[in-house]
Amino acid sequence: MGGECLYKAFSATLNYNLVKKTYLIAMKEKIYFIKMSLLVALIVAACSNSEPYQEGGCGSCSTVLDDVGNLADMLLVAGSNDVVKLGSNAPGSKLNEKPEMKVVLDYDYYLDAHETTCGDYVLFIKEYGAKESFARNFKCFEDSLPIVDVTYFDAVLFANAKSVADGMDSVYSYSKAFFDESGHCTDLKGLVFHVDRKGFRLPTEAEWVKAAASDFDVRSSWNNENSEFKSHEVCSRKMDKRGFCDLAGNVMEWVNDWLGVFRDTTVSNYIGAPDGGSLGERVIKGGAFNADPSNINTYSRGDVCTVTSSTRTNYVGFRLAIGTIPNAVWMGADGAPKTSIVNLLSSSTDIYSYTKSYNVKLAFRNDETGNVAFIDYADGAQSVIEIQDTIDAYHPEISPDGNKVAFCTKLEGVAGKSALYVRDLDVNGRGLVRLDVASASIPRWSVLENGDTVITYVTDAGSNQNEVTWKKYST
Repeated sequence: MGGECLYKAFSATLNYNLVKKTYLIAMKEKIYFIKMSLLVALIVAACSNSEPYQEGGCGSCSTVLDDVGNLADMLLVAGSNDVVKLGSNAPGSKLNEKPEMKVVLDYDYYLDAHETTCGDYVLFIKEYGAKESFARNFKCFEDSLPIVDVTYFDAVLFANAKSVADGMDSVYSYSKAFFDESGHCTDLKGLVFHVDRKGFRLPTEAEWVKAAASDFDVRSSWNNENSEFKSHEVCSRKMDKRGFCDLAGNVMEWVNDWLGVFRDTTVSNYIGAPDGGSLGERVIKGGAFNADPSNINTYSRGDVCTVTSSTRTNYVGFRLAIGTIPNAVWMGADGAPKTSIVNLLSSSTDIYSYTKSYNVKLAFRNDETGNVAFIDYADGAQSVIEIQDTIDAYHPEISPDGNKVAFCTKLEGVAGKSALYVRDLDVNGRGLVRLDVASASIPRWSVLENGDTVITYVTDAGSNQNEVTWKKYST
């Protein structure tokens, strides 16, 4: 793949009018064709300075636009026990593509038949985005070309906006959006992907590969041998046997996943890594008009340079999916599957504004697992690290030097015996030591005047709301 990576970025949260949709469903093997017709006129008038929209062609995709809204073609991919292969063991495959990992997706989801077009994008913004600065100045060379030059965050905001417009839940939540001077979103603070919400979203890498793998025809793609190094009208090359267009070639596509590691194993309902590592890397799929056909395949995961959420360039666009993901599984750098993750809502910049230091650690109990977890804000990855253990840990307390963590086995307010442990504050939790006392709870570190570091504790974590119990539960 050739090309130049451009780093820029996009717009705000949108409030859209409710519209209704009807579904026409026709079975085609394990795929069903869905035509969602937006039938209800807009409640709020468009901006007075909106320019007239000129309809663009869509070739064999039969997607059309009118003055009411989108008529979006989606295909239903049925859940099954079929194996989806992510990555590759082939010679020459990149390190982040190895080893080949098998995934089973047992749930149904919908995927756009083609990439979101510039015309779809701009018309939607004109009709629904009157109150927000949602890429307002975006211009199309042709309405039927795929939308490009958008960040991952741009695609997320567009997906949320379409969900609201169709009366569905927003799949993504966040606390604050940041935009550059051109109106592109460069960051969504506290971004959380809600797997249990049914609404528009980006497909996962596994979903994208499942849709593409059965009929991935590079010979029929727009690539550097036939594209004149520019994007082309969606679906102007051959539609695959399932009805999808341009999964191979034309423009690369954002998917939902962080760029994580693979393992030589089988994972059900895999949705990627819990974070993007030290660089915050994302996955893009499919190859583009500037790519050599030999480099267009289903296992490639990136570009010639690092791709982050705020990257945008003229050969990366997106298509949307709909569908909840039951029993979703993440896989972290340690290779351990996770059915729940802790979402990081505050960045190192936020922490610095309170503490005036980046050298900060936060330890806490993960109530889902009972394990001690921590965040090292001095680490560029700023990921949540969980110490995998069988000890039910409460009240973790970090030592003054930041290298140790103390915790107990009884929750405050619950009477009874409790064990107190100290261990290294790292991914392995080495150096585990149990305090040799009958009962100890709610540890606190202190540094004495002579420089010694000590731990204080209570002998019972039960209620101490009156003087009698206060004296009984000694410190």
